[in-house]
This record gives sequence, C-alpha cells and structure tokens, in this order.
Amino acid sequence: MTKEHNRDIEREERLKVYELGFHFVPTLSEDDVTVKFSELKSFVEKLGGEFISEDAPKPIGLAYEISKTLKGQKKWYKNAYFGWIKFTLLPEDVAVFEKEVKSLENGWSIHSR
Repeated sequence: MTKEHNRDIEREERLKVYELGFHFVPTLSEDDVTVKFSELKSFVEKLGGEFISEDAPKPIGLAYEISKTLKGQKKWYKNAYFGWIKFTLLPEDVAVFEKEVKSLENGWSIHSR
C-alpha cells in the first residue's frame, strides 16, 4: 500500500459522527433560509467532512417561545424554521466548525449534540 492510501485509511478511522440541529427565525425569507442552510453545509465540506443525512429547514410551531437578540433587540418567537444535518468530521476540526457556525449565527439558534 502507498503512504497516501495509508493516510486515507488513518483519516477515515479518526472521523467521528456529529449532528447539528438548528432553528432559523421565522422572519427570514425562504430564499434566505436556503442560503443559510447551504452556507452551513459548505462549512462541513470545507473542513473535509462528509454528509450522512440531513433535513432541510421547515417551518414549525415551537413547544415554547424562544428569544433571539437581533440588532440589539430581544424578540420572542413561537415559530421557527427547524433543520438538522448529520455528518462526519475530524475531532480537531470541530472547534473550527463551531467558530464558523457562530460567525453566521445572526438570525438563527444552534443546538448541537
């Protein structure tokens, strides 16, 4: 086997599975929701992650109101767009992924596990 092949196998063995659930505020347009979802997925791809499954954001009623501070104003919402992605990533890349996600967080809320 080549060194490159061995590196690929070692990388595959180190990949971990992650799932990220998120809410987008209901005031976003459907086009904005699509763009933000694409940006989120591009972070995974940029870091060399692979998608296992996903559910594109859909409008839902929330069990309880959630607040989001946007442009210095705290607003409460009874509805949101909810979606999730499940993907693989190297553990050392998770901090970079979290930082990228938080840089886009205006207009959404992140719930990861």
